[in-house]
Amino acid sequence: MSADKRHHQPAPNYQSAKFSAADYRLLRGVIKSLGISPARSDYEDLLQEGALILLEARQSAKKLPYLSYKKRQNYYFSRIRWRLLDILRSQQTKKITALSLEQDDPNQDNQPLEAPDPQAAAFADNLLVGEYAKQLWQMCTAKEQLYLAYRLQSKNITEIARLCGVTRPTVYRWKEGVVAKLKQLSEQL
Repeated sequence: MSADKRHHQPAPNYQSAKFSAADYRLLRGVIKSLGISPARSDYEDLLQEGALILLEARQSAKKLPYLSYKKRQNYYFSRIRWRLLDILRSQQTKKITALSLEQDDPNQDNQPLEAPDPQAAAFADNLLVGEYAKQLWQMCTAKEQLYLAYRLQSKNITEIARLCGVTRPTVYRWKEGVVAKLKQLSEQL
C-alpha cells in the first residue's frame, strides 16, 4: 500500500454510519425540491455535496441549542438547498473551453470557444428568487399577501387602499409587516 493511500482520509459519505435514513431522506428531498432526478449523471455527486453541507450545518447548529428538532431540520434543509443552488449556479455559468483536436487551417483563430448558457444562469436565479418569494409569501398574513399581490401588479398605496376598502395607514401597516418578515427571512439565510 502506498503512502498516499495510507494517509488519504476519505471524504464523508452520506452512506456511512454518521448518516441515518432520515438524513438520507433529507438529502434526497432537498435535491428533489431542486427538480433534479436520480437519473441525472451528477446525482450522486450532489448527494455527496449535500452530505458535506449537512455536516457543516450540524457544526454551526451546535451553537443554537435552543432550536427544536423540527426547526433544526428546517434549518438543515434550507442551508443544504441554498448551498446546492450556489453550486449548481456556478457549474452552469462556467465557460466551456473547447479546443480543436485537429488544426485544419493554420490561419484559423485559435481562441477557445466560450459557450456560457445564459438561460441556465437565468433559470438558477429564477429558482433562487422564486424560493425566496415563496418563503416570504408563506410567512405573511392574508392581508400582507394581498398587499404583495397588488404591489406585484404595480399598484400604489392609495390604489391598494381603495381596492381593499381600507385606509392608507392600514396598508402602510401591512407593508411594515411584509418588510419585517423580509428582514427576518434574510437573517435566516
